Amino acid sequence: MRDQAAQLREMARKRQQHQPQWQEGKARYIVVSSAKGGVGKSFVALTMAEYYARTGASVLLIDANLHTPALHILTNMTPEFSVQDMLAYRVDEEQLIFTVLPENIQLLANEGGTQLTTRPSLDNAMFFLEQIHPLRRVFDVIIFDTHTGLDSWNLSLLQAAQTVLFVVSPEPTAIIDSYLLVKAAHEFVAIHKFYLLVNQTLTADQGKEAASKLNMALSHFLDIELSIAGALPFNLSIRKLMQEQVFPFTPHLKGKLNEQIKQIWENLPEIAKSSNKEVAI
Repeated sequence: MRDQAAQLREMARKRQQHQPQWQEGKARYIVVSSAKGGVGKSFVALTMAEYYARTGASVLLIDANLHTPALHILTNMTPEFSVQDMLAYRVDEEQLIFTVLPENIQLLANEGGTQLTTRPSLDNAMFFLEQIHPLRRVFDVIIFDTHTGLDSWNLSLLQAAQTVLFVVSPEPTAIIDSYLLVKAAHEFVAIHKFYLLVNQTLTADQGKEAASKLNMALSHFLDIELSIAGALPFNLSIRKLMQEQVFPFTPHLKGKLNEQIKQIWENLPEIAKSSNKEVAI
């Protein structure tokens, strides 16, 4: 049996063959990723979709989490169609049915429980990206909320993305897991695409310290460093909003927290915030 590094190299080689085709179109691919569960990745994906939509961008939000999809739950929606349907029945892009969220965000949801029958394999990832590709002519921004960790599915999404919002919490285990994911992925994914967001911090200094520790390890052992998007504090109001499925979230967030989320959006590369008429890839 081949080791994981050999499998990753094979995935990267196959993905590279499709790269020129998947780079065509106007929409930016933004992947929200994490190495550990429970760091608030889905909240970040939803909130970023809100900010893009409020600037007038046409936004497609995709629940690309094949293990524990949650966007349809957090937005209190019952989707007619899901990513699982796409992968199971091999429908083309003309048959895709999106759920319309507030702020005019389009959601391609996923399913949980017994409906999760699709493996996160390389073939499924390549088929998925081929089906999504024509939508780059329709939307300005396509945001993918992924499951945690690194497998062939997530690696393919990371390679296809123009921007990766990498979410980590300040807990030591989360920092270690994040280091290991970046170490495994950096040979196959351009690190300049990664923007680090430290979530659920208790103080501003804790966020800076967590980012510094991760980048210190990456710099020392791998000679790389992640750009910093910012930090968000632990906030009970966010958990309450998610439990109550109150979407959109930002109108209910208090001033300072809202400003911090806005700052993270503004810290992303400028081309990732380009509007319909300005995007040039």
